[in-house]
Amino acid sequence: MKKNYLHGRMQGGQILAKAMAIKGIKRVFSLCGGFLNPIYDGCLEYDVDVVGTRNEMEAGFMASATSRLSREPAVVLAEPSGFTNYISSVAEEFHSGDPVIFISVGSIFHRLDHMGFKEMPHHRVVESFTKYSVRVNSGDRIHEFFDKAYDIASNLPTGPVQLSIPINFVFSHYEMGNKKRSFDLSKKKVHLAPVHQNDLALVTDLLKDAKKPVVIAGAGIHQSQAEKTLESFSERFRIPYFHSNHLEIRQPDFTRETYMGLADIHQNPASRLIHEQADTVLCLGTKMDYCLDFGEPPLFNAASTLICVNPTARELADNHIADHGILADSKIFLEALSEKLVCSGLDPQWCQQIRTRRIEENNTLLEAASSNETPIHPLQACVDVLQTLTDNDYLIVDGGDAHGWQETALNITSLENKNLKGLLMSGPFAQLGVGVSFATATKMIEPDSKVVLISGDGSFGLNPGLPLETAIDRNIPRVVVGLNNQA
Repeated sequence: MKKNYLHGRMQGGQILAKAMAIKGIKRVFSLCGGFLNPIYDGCLEYDVDVVGTRNEMEAGFMASATSRLSREPAVVLAEPSGFTNYISSVAEEFHSGDPVIFISVGSIFHRLDHMGFKEMPHHRVVESFTKYSVRVNSGDRIHEFFDKAYDIASNLPTGPVQLSIPINFVFSHYEMGNKKRSFDLSKKKVHLAPVHQNDLALVTDLLKDAKKPVVIAGAGIHQSQAEKTLESFSERFRIPYFHSNHLEIRQPDFTRETYMGLADIHQNPASRLIHEQADTVLCLGTKMDYCLDFGEPPLFNAASTLICVNPTARELADNHIADHGILADSKIFLEALSEKLVCSGLDPQWCQQIRTRRIEENNTLLEAASSNETPIHPLQACVDVLQTLTDNDYLIVDGGDAHGWQETALNITSLENKNLKGLLMSGPFAQLGVGVSFATATKMIEPDSKVVLISGDGSFGLNPGLPLETAIDRNIPRVVVGLNNQA
């Protein structure tokens, strides 16, 4: 019998718990309920920590932050009444690309479509905004479905998946290990797309003669663990790089000389130079959606050459506005490009030109914000908070207006050699109410780091459950700064 397989008489919940443990899941998030008891029993047996939350949406948001920080799938458990509570978190993770495995227990299988107790087709409700959504059709196959869900969630582009398990499968017992061919649950299958040599030659030629090229980094940089590769590439060839709003966790060095901040003309006015002067724009792991003005003005110029690098054909199809679509993993692409590229036409003053514009724009913004009036300007409040943080600390941001001011503040302080260990906020779905959950999960993973949440007053009120109760239960210290516009 192969290692890490299931054998003997096992309860369905035990099958799931052991499959999670073998796959390396150390912690799951859930609002405890009786429908889930066999799974909880299995978690106790196999040392999987169950974080009890006050609301399934909170569980989903905590799983989201956990998956971003660990770069591994996280798990949410919900009983039938709680399934609908986590739907908002599914949407957040779908748009952000967070590999979260949502597992809900549903009505008994042999009474489906007969209005059974708490009956709802969970898998159909969320199938339009998950990578994979299915109802388990046999209790002795629970581990197979989990293995497949893990594989789909963790491969690029990463994202959420949904498993719905009928309650009788969770409570029933099954004889395991009788199949002729078993498989190793501990295997983690990661499939990365290489770059075709013709595509590599094309980009090399385009950048060779470019005078003012820029790179825009999206969530694919984080998902491919390519932050350091991007920094090295940018500094070596003196090609400035911006990030898009899709980089929901940012762990690059904000103080790098070639790092130019957010690609957003309002929160980082210097990024207007992308439209005004850039002749070649290389987008890595991005989506040409509203965050990047759909690849059109006022951020982009139709006269510039737009290149999009994505790891799947579907993403390239979504980015059809690009002049050239390159199928490749971001890290593999950058490493291959670094070996071939020679930038013979680059304007040597290009990076400094953007930095000078950033300094001028930042001084104007700070002058408007740094008055002694009461109440304090929100931009000044955000700058003041950032000044207290170090490169071992995490900043969590939650809110609409608060998000905007904090992005602007980060753009200002990054020019003052102020760096962070990480920054987490809502992704392109712009889900409000994520902050407390993100902060709690971050502190659980990074206990030696200071974790500070900046939240708008409205967003703080939208946090699911009782905002700080889970953190109090687990004795998790964080700092919450509320920007209260009294609206």
